[in-house]
Amino acid sequence: MIDDYSEYTTTYLLERKSDLKGVLRNYLKLMKTRGTPVHRLRSDNGDEFAGHQTIELLEEHGVKWEHITRVKMELQSDVFAPFLNELALY
Repeated sequence: MIDDYSEYTTTYLLERKSDLKGVLRNYLKLMKTRGTPVHRLRSDNGDEFAGHQTIELLEEHGVKWEHITRVKMELQSDVFAPFLNELALY
């Protein structure tokens, strides 16, 4: 997950897509505790985000889910990819 404002990146490794709900719940609570609640979550239209349980979780926390088209994702990756590639080297 990448914070648009600070570009701070948090990475979670999931064994299964079904693990997303629990990880997302913990992340939303963590960010709220830190005083920086999540207002919007952008993703492709992946199955893991399209499930009704995930959508209900986001609504429960007041988070708007935005679907990103492939073109927008490629434009964003031009900005963040070099930074993330540098992190992967360390």
